[in-house]
Amino acid sequence: MRYYPTLTEQATSRDFIEAFGGYNHNLRIGEGEFYDMKNLTSTNYPILSTRQPRGTHWNTTKNGYTPVGLIDKGGLCTFEVDDYGDSLGNRNTLLRMPGNRVYFLGNTKYDASYKRTLISMGAYIIILPDKKYINVTELPEIEENTGSSVTDKLKRIEARFISIANTEGVHAKYELCKADGTAYKPDTTSDTEPTGVESGHIWLDTSDSPHSLKIYSSANSMWSPVATTYIKISCLGIDEAFDVGDAVRISGVTPEQCESFNFTKDKAASIIQSKGDDYIVIIGMMKDEISASQDTEITLQRIMPDMDFVFENNNRLWGCRYGLNIDGEVINEIYASKLGDFKNWEYFAGTSQDSYVVSLGTDGEFTGAISYLGNPLFFRQSCIHTIYGGYPAQYQLQTTECRGVQNGCHNSLTMIDGTLYYKAPGGVCAYTGSLPVEIGSALGEERRRFYGAYGGAYRHKYYLGMYDALTDGNATWLYVYDTEKGLWHKEDEYNGQEFCYCNSDTIDQLYYLLPVTKADGSTESYNIKTIIGEGDYADTNDIDWFAETGIIGCSSPDKKYISRISLRLSIGVGTRVYVFAEYDSSGTWEQIGAITGISLNTFTFPVRPKRCDHLRLRIEGTGEAKIFSISKTLEQGSDM
Repeated sequence: MRYYPTLTEQATSRDFIEAFGGYNHNLRIGEGEFYDMKNLTSTNYPILSTRQPRGTHWNTTKNGYTPVGLIDKGGLCTFEVDDYGDSLGNRNTLLRMPGNRVYFLGNTKYDASYKRTLISMGAYIIILPDKKYINVTELPEIEENTGSSVTDKLKRIEARFISIANTEGVHAKYELCKADGTAYKPDTTSDTEPTGVESGHIWLDTSDSPHSLKIYSSANSMWSPVATTYIKISCLGIDEAFDVGDAVRISGVTPEQCESFNFTKDKAASIIQSKGDDYIVIIGMMKDEISASQDTEITLQRIMPDMDFVFENNNRLWGCRYGLNIDGEVINEIYASKLGDFKNWEYFAGTSQDSYVVSLGTDGEFTGAISYLGNPLFFRQSCIHTIYGGYPAQYQLQTTECRGVQNGCHNSLTMIDGTLYYKAPGGVCAYTGSLPVEIGSALGEERRRFYGAYGGAYRHKYYLGMYDALTDGNATWLYVYDTEKGLWHKEDEYNGQEFCYCNSDTIDQLYYLLPVTKADGSTESYNIKTIIGEGDYADTNDIDWFAETGIIGCSSPDKKYISRISLRLSIGVGTRVYVFAEYDSSGTWEQIGAITGISLNTFTFPVRPKRCDHLRLRIEGTGEAKIFSISKTLEQGSDM
């Protein structure tokens, strides 16, 4: 009898990955995470699936107007300019409201590649940097797809008035008066107290500077000063330029009698108390006489500061400026408008309605600003300034030294479920009111070279598009952070800008502007895209996608190798899926399997890689796909 050696069956085991953890661009990553990917999503977690198609809401080439600003006003509202323009560079501008109601705003010089900032405050839309506004409740009711000219409804925040001479050559007349404009007629003007007078006698006391107006009371046998005196300024058309309550700078006043006017101080503003035909009334006092006039021009201005960032908070507009102001001075300031009145920024009457301004000592440019949980926040790269309080007398500034917003990434500021997300220097942060926390470690070292970030929120997801410093400046990768699951996914080079989320009874959509570039790479115009394609607006092109694993096999203490890999997946009809392997960090991807979808059923797709020390897998395809699990069959090898 001949004996043969007994063969021992080689030990095998199987590993299953049934929950896919998203994107992790670090050297060592977990099971189910992917070192690189494209166009995958956490929507169907724990299943790995392709993102939904996006959509095209507005095509400039087809519609003739390019949107340059987006805002949610009960639906998507856009500010648009036409594609053509005349030889002088003038372009038609229009406002497109929800329901596709179109309002023509006039013809002006404008660059179609330059975006505008739209801010909603009550019934108003503020348009910056134009410093204009429109009241949407004053827009006429029109039918869908029809237009209406509303040039007279588009108004300027700033106002400027230059006097013109009347028939007598007088530009301005000044009179001492009451708050309603009724002229005072002093019975005595002197620096000594009149004697032998009756009750109600008016005395202009010139003994002190500024002078004071006093009224005699026989009952008390004493002179009572008039608490507040007013000056009536009469000019042709002056009442048409301003409203009661406006704070205006007044310059060019020449009569000596007007030396004690508040507005003769450098850049100080006076508040209009009342007005009538060709006159306004402000708080003030004459010098020696009760009236004066001049035959040269005076100028009145209502000023809005030049600001780096502007937003609405608690019925005020807030802004900040680092650099030169409108007067050519170097400043470092935070501003707030008058309560409920974004036109007035120099209203200081000692009330809760006052405007607000504060100078800061912290150096460096402002990098972003936003309203967060009822408080104004102003960012630099190295700190956060927070304003607390309900009105100017209560306002307190608190500065927190921490990672702020990266320069050029102010558009990344996005709030989701009470948490503020933004691109910080070297990372991505979440802020809840104390100190920001890094949430972007899964982006790897790449996050340190990203810049020019844009952010948007949609269904608990933070969409973050960032320029890559290693490209020519035109590639913008879109990353998506699922705030509920704590997972990152990488989509594609979407190149979008200016996200705008709209949520109403009929709309739940995240819009963004997509630049249309010229041959030289510069921006020519913009289209409006949607994160989710719906109905007739859905993009119909199949989506290219891939997922690359980290290194598989390096962590095993024994000489195990992978003999078989099985994918449990569901793919659309016609979807082509390929599987590649990179062996022993060779840098070369070798195809080890391919399959085409012929039905919507789920199935198992087995592939056999070569025997190697370690490997990486890449699964890619074109079209809809869902991967339910990946299993690996491991076999025990020799010690060598």
